[in-house]
Amino acid sequence: MGARGEGSRPRSCGDPRRRNRMSRRGSSVSAIAITVLLGLVALVGLPGAQAAPPTRPLALQSAAGDAAVTIKWLAPSSDGGSPVTGYKVYRGVISGGGALLVTLGDVRTYYDSGLINGRTYYYQVSATNAAGEGVQSNEVSSTPPQVVGITWIRQFGGLTSSYDYVRSISVDASGVYVGGDTTGTLSGETNVGGADAFLKKYDTTGNVTWTRQFGTILDDHLFAVVADTSGVYVAGDTLGTFPGQVAAGRTDVFLLKYDTNGNVLWTRQFGSPNYDFALAAGTDASGVYVAGDTSGVLPGEINAGGDDAFLEKYDGSGNLLWTRQFGTASWDYARGVAIDATGVYVAGNTLGVFSGQTNAGGVDTFLRKYAADGTYLWTREFGTAAHDVPSSIATDASGVYLIGATGGTFPGETRAGGYDVFLRKYDVDGNPQWTREFGTAADENVPAGLYGGLVYGVVALTTSGVYVFGDTSGTFAGQTRAGSFDIFLGKYDRAGTRMWTRQFGTASADRAFAFAVDASGMYAAGYTAGTFSGQTSGGLDDAFLASLTEIPAQPPGPPANVQAAAGDGLVDLSWYQPVSDGRAPVTNYWVYRGTTSGNLALIGSIPSVLSYSDSGRTNGVTYYYAVSAVNSAGEGARSGEVSATPMGTGTAPTAAQNLQAVAGNALVTLTWQAPTSGGSSAITGYKVYRGTTSGSETLLVSVGVVLTYVDTGAANGQLYYYQVTATNAVGEGPRSNEASATPSATDSVRPTIAIASPADNSKLTATSVAVTGTSSDNVAVAKVELSTDGATWTLATGTTSWSGSVALRAGANVIYARATDTSGNQVTAQVTVTVQTASTGPIPLDLMLLTGALITIIVSLVGYRFVIKVKHKREEPPRTPPAAPPVR
Repeated sequence: MGARGEGSRPRSCGDPRRRNRMSRRGSSVSAIAITVLLGLVALVGLPGAQAAPPTRPLALQSAAGDAAVTIKWLAPSSDGGSPVTGYKVYRGVISGGGALLVTLGDVRTYYDSGLINGRTYYYQVSATNAAGEGVQSNEVSSTPPQVVGITWIRQFGGLTSSYDYVRSISVDASGVYVGGDTTGTLSGETNVGGADAFLKKYDTTGNVTWTRQFGTILDDHLFAVVADTSGVYVAGDTLGTFPGQVAAGRTDVFLLKYDTNGNVLWTRQFGSPNYDFALAAGTDASGVYVAGDTSGVLPGEINAGGDDAFLEKYDGSGNLLWTRQFGTASWDYARGVAIDATGVYVAGNTLGVFSGQTNAGGVDTFLRKYAADGTYLWTREFGTAAHDVPSSIATDASGVYLIGATGGTFPGETRAGGYDVFLRKYDVDGNPQWTREFGTAADENVPAGLYGGLVYGVVALTTSGVYVFGDTSGTFAGQTRAGSFDIFLGKYDRAGTRMWTRQFGTASADRAFAFAVDASGMYAAGYTAGTFSGQTSGGLDDAFLASLTEIPAQPPGPPANVQAAAGDGLVDLSWYQPVSDGRAPVTNYWVYRGTTSGNLALIGSIPSVLSYSDSGRTNGVTYYYAVSAVNSAGEGARSGEVSATPMGTGTAPTAAQNLQAVAGNALVTLTWQAPTSGGSSAITGYKVYRGTTSGSETLLVSVGVVLTYVDTGAANGQLYYYQVTATNAVGEGPRSNEASATPSATDSVRPTIAIASPADNSKLTATSVAVTGTSSDNVAVAKVELSTDGATWTLATGTTSWSGSVALRAGANVIYARATDTSGNQVTAQVTVTVQTASTGPIPLDLMLLTGALITIIVSLVGYRFVIKVKHKREEPPRTPPAAPPVR
């Protein structure tokens, strides 16, 4: 039985080797199936590795200035696999509370202006690329410094509601004199009649020393106060007759002299049979000068036509020395007088044309000079096409300064809005040195009637700078508006660089009439319709006197992040500006060098740039460097030492690529692309060259590792040519292509743009696509840019006919094209395209057939395995139970 049973069993079931072969065959089928599946997946395609957002920007630093903060940073340590396309700046007024302030291109510095002095600002920066925005940088903070403080304010007026105005201030060693007029009665005084003049003396701590109210039975107005070692002179106009004097006409000029204790020394009243007004006075060792205007003829003089200006000189005892009446055939008014060792300057305005001069349009300003004996020297007439009215004049050894109001725009300047302030400097020979125009979007120092009306605004000088004083109905950058009209005080250096501006006032109208400065401080005066803090309003308009303190500037802090890069026989230095500028602009940097640490000597003073190339060094020698910053207060602390050892021969960068110049209003914006090769070391910066004829470019400025520069020193109507070079540790590369632009007043017509290829709603198979199109403008198209997100833009080649390329993602995409004209007007076009890759688009027919064949093979193999298994089970007989063990 046993032999027959074994003989009838299928061999495959009883042979272990047979079963192993079947098992291996099944495993082979499974392996084939897996391999085919993997191949199918490979054919269909998997998405590639995705780029990540950049890491955080490094070493964010900030530096505070007047109403501004400058921040700088370094690029992230990783761009996430996709180039950094830009940066986002966040700002807040509490730590950790920053909100998005601005989105920038691929630059690593930002100047945040229009801030409030005394307030702390917090900043962070993030980097962006095609994958999105990265994490934010470290947080930094800066506090723009307060530069002016109010020591005390005195508000005063008549005992009952009245109009009270301070119109002039003068300071001497014994105190502060303020003069003006009132329709009321000042404390302890008597109103003589109508509007009276007054002279009031304060000590430097704000205590009243004495008050004098005086005049005639009619109206009297005081416009000038000037003190010298012999006493105090006051000048103005009267409708009446002073005691002991004789009225000459309808309105006369008065000139009084007081001693420092308030006693009248003498009085003079003079004029023509018509209207005469005195608006300014000044003194020197030989006497007192009074300037104003007359509609008549002063004794011994001739009327040139209309109203004339005049200048009279008296000695210290009140004796008339000489009179000069002058003007054009139209109306002429003297507004200010100043004296120096070379002569007497008179500033005013005219509707006419002085001999040898040209009227610029409307009301012009004039500056006229006489010798101390009354000899005429010269006249200068200037202005804009609108009205230009001066209000004050001051002089020192370096020249003559005029301040006034303008309704136009001076050459090379930008009009802020409404009536602006102008500040102009001449040398003693009448040659213009510079002009500054500034203001808010509203009005400053508005003339009270253009032809003969008064303009208020004062210029005063100290050894530290030029002070400008006036009022505004707007808000200066970094300041807060208090009321309908505020007081402003600003400071410039003698080269015309703005140092700071301060704005203050009540919740009502405050007008600025007078300003003086000496070693004891700054004094501002005028009138207010409101109430200053700690003061009491007398009703209507009150006079005020304020003592202001300029918080002195300090030397700057040390320059930050000083770097030294060695080249062939040279060392290139770069640094960041100091964290603090000491409340005064940095004007220079001093560079120190030595061959041993700690033993450095000054090698040069450079302008306020952030790099220096020290050439002529010996290769193989280690050099040590430090840098310090300098402002008007002096030199600040040195930076930490850095060192570098010049190397052998290297290569400079190749030329910067694709330089383009875009003209704006009094500016030109340059953009370029990095060189194709940075040479033997990293690019350290770029040099911008400018000229007014092709091929005549000279160095304009050196900038850091940025790809744009705005030339704000350009004049409208002038054609400029530009070139750019790249620099590294070895040296400077060749110049770029030449680009040119002509700045002009703003053009508001937008350009047009169209995308020719790819077409809208087209389907593409590649993620990198060429984009072409056309654009046009009524003036000129400056540049065309492309984007796939509407936020990050790359420069296309060409303008009216342009081309470029963009990187797309699988699926739906929007391609944007943006045209910018030479005035900054922009227009954008867009098309929608779909990228169909192997993973997103319809599967091609040949791939579908191949896939079907592979699936058929897999199913067949799996089915074959299943059939073999079933057959094996059917042919195998049941197993015989084991025999019972033998009975022992």
